[in-house]
Amino acid sequence: MIGLRKYLSPFIPDQSGAVATFFELGGIIVIIDAGGCVGNICGFDEPRYYNSSKSAIFSAALRDLDAILGRDDLLIDKIGDAIKHFDCKFIALVGTPIPAVIGTDYKALERMCENRYKVPTVSVDTNGIDLYDEGVSKALFNLFKKFSKEEILIDSFIGILGSIPQDLPSLKSSDNLVELIENNGFKAIQYDKNFESFKSAKYCKLNIVVSPSALKAARYLEKLYNIPYLVDYPISEENKKSLIKSISKILKIERPFVNNSHNLPINKDIIQNINGQKILIISQQVIANSLREILKTSSKYEVVDVASWFILDDYLKERTDTKLKEEDDLSSLVDSRKYDVVIGDPLLKRALPKYTSQFIALNHFAISGSLYQIENDSELLKSIL
Repeated sequence: MIGLRKYLSPFIPDQSGAVATFFELGGIIVIIDAGGCVGNICGFDEPRYYNSSKSAIFSAALRDLDAILGRDDLLIDKIGDAIKHFDCKFIALVGTPIPAVIGTDYKALERMCENRYKVPTVSVDTNGIDLYDEGVSKALFNLFKKFSKEEILIDSFIGILGSIPQDLPSLKSSDNLVELIENNGFKAIQYDKNFESFKSAKYCKLNIVVSPSALKAARYLEKLYNIPYLVDYPISEENKKSLIKSISKILKIERPFVNNSHNLPINKDIIQNINGQKILIISQQVIANSLREILKTSSKYEVVDVASWFILDDYLKERTDTKLKEEDDLSSLVDSRKYDVVIGDPLLKRALPKYTSQFIALNHFAISGSLYQIENDSELLKSIL
C-alpha cells in the first residue's frame, strides 16, 4: 500500500537535508513554517543539534492568514529582528509544505532580504515530502551557484562533498576522511564546514564525493570550472590506498601512502565470517558501492546487490541494483531474490519479520535517527561485519 509504514519510522525529509547542509556554515537558517517543522528538524533529524556544534535556526512561525495571504513583509521583518543578534555570513531560506502549497516566490524573498539587509541570501525550495538527499542536493547546488563565482583565494585544495552526518556511519566519519587525506600530504576542506570554500570553489583541484546527494554539485563544478571529481568513501585499507593513489594520479603529485587507522578499516578475516553467497547492501549508494567492491574481490560471494530508498545514480548503479519506494518493497525484494545476508541499518530488520538469515548492522542516521547513533567509526566496527 502506498505510504503505509508498519515497521519503519518516516525517513528524514528534504527540508532537514537542506538544513544539515547549512548547519555549520555560520548563516541564519530560516525555516518557512508554522513551527512544527523546526521542532522535528532540531529534535530528531539533526544529530549535531545536541552536541558541540551550534547553528542559528529560526522558524518563520507563520499564522494561517499570513501564509494564505502571502505576507512576505512580516517574514522579512522577523528576519531583520534575528540578524540583529548574530554576525551572520548569509541567510538561508528553507521551504516546507506551506510555501510549497501556496507557491512562494523564493527568488523574490532572496531579493527582498538582500536589498533590505545587504546580507547574501540563498533559498531552497524543499517541500517536506521528498527525502533528505534531495534537500542536500538542492542546497549544495544552490550554494555553489550563488557563491562559487566570487573571488576568495584559498591555496589549492581537495574538496569533500556530501559529508553531512546523516549520510555517513558516524559523527566522526567525515573528519576521519579529512585526516586520511591530509596525513598523505594533501589539503582537504569539507564544504559543509567552511562557508568560504564555496567562494573559493574555482581553486579546488579535485572534489571527492562521499554521497550521491553531492553528485549534482560535483558535476556542476566540473562543467563550470573543469574540476574533476572522484566518487568514493574508503572503508578498507585497500580502499584507502586506492583513493590516495587516484588523488596522486589526478593531481600529478606522488605521495607515499600513510595509513590512517581511524577510517573504517574492515579486516578481511571479518569479511570471511559472512555466512552466505547472496548479499544485499542497503545504504546510501557511495558507501554501499565501496562495501560491495570489498566483497566482490572475494570469489566466495555469488551476488552482491545494492538497494536504497534514496538517490541511486544511474552512472553508479549495477544492473541488479534496486530503487525502493515503499516499505513493502524491501521484504518483496529479499523474498524474491532469496538473499543469504542483508546489510543495513538495524531498524530495517523490523521490516523483515519473516527473514531468518544473517542480518548485519550498518548504521544510517537518515533511516533510524539517534536510535543506534554512534560517535566514531571504531565503535561502528563492533557492529558492522
